[in-house]
Amino acid sequence: VDDPADLAVVGDLAAERTTPPAEPVEPTDEVACVVFTSGSTGDPKPVEITHRGLANRCHWQLDRYPVGAGETAFAKTSLDFVDHLWELWGPLVGGADLVLVNDQTTLDPRRFLAAVADHRPTRLTIVPSLLDALLDSRTGEDLAQSLGRLRWLTVSGEPLSWTLAEQVRRL
Repeated sequence: VDDPADLAVVGDLAAERTTPPAEPVEPTDEVACVVFTSGSTGDPKPVEITHRGLANRCHWQLDRYPVGAGETAFAKTSLDFVDHLWELWGPLVGGADLVLVNDQTTLDPRRFLAAVADHRPTRLTIVPSLLDALLDSRTGEDLAQSLGRLRWLTVSGEPLSWTLAEQVRRL
């Protein structure tokens, strides 16, 4: 990546802690965050996510897609969009290292792929149009090498064509 300021790596925060962690608290129905989703209408609308809902989501995600030792996840989705729940909170709560990627890097397929090659994530969530752009920007061999550590690839937010899914599966 040309400018290291483009990325932030959230590593082992527990190792840097100087005070003991707080005792876990029971999740409540208080609002933890507000996200926007277009649902079936195409018009963005706000949705309140409660602490209990976020905790349940993380519990389900970690049960279904456990985080292993040494995992690294990429987080590039805006915090006001619903997909950030999947991309950020599950891996972070599960203890994965997290690479925060800014919009400028995400919008430039070559720059994004350079960040992927540098940080070698094991978890990546992207929309089909970005996945297609990544395939167009590199040869299959280069892309396969950059994604060599990938354990989980989540594609969401847009329709995924069978052709694109098959291209990625072959890689």
